[in-house]
Amino acid sequence: MGRDQPPPINHPEFFYGFLGVTLAWQFMFLVIGSDPIRYRVSMLPAMLEKASFAFAIPVLYALQRVAVTWILFASVDAMWLILFVIAFRRTPRAASEILKPS
Repeated sequence: MGRDQPPPINHPEFFYGFLGVTLAWQFMFLVIGSDPIRYRVSMLPAMLEKASFAFAIPVLYALQRVAVTWILFASVDAMWLILFVIAFRRTPRAASEILKPS
């Protein structure tokens, strides 16, 4: 990208695109939290969103392409990923499952 459209660091379309997608996902997390049973299937792409950052940053750090401070941010997303996995496994597939006798 920097070769075809210099300078490599000055691309507001990436910044604002990233900001918009990130903000939209924050609202989606609130929607999921408002009714986890209804939006249980939405937890799957939410896990993918968290995993993409949680796994990419350690690789980029190992390649010396990001500073160590990004590991902290990636660990927060890793924690949310783990919590989404737990919530997905514990959330019944439908509201009718709540009423089933054990």
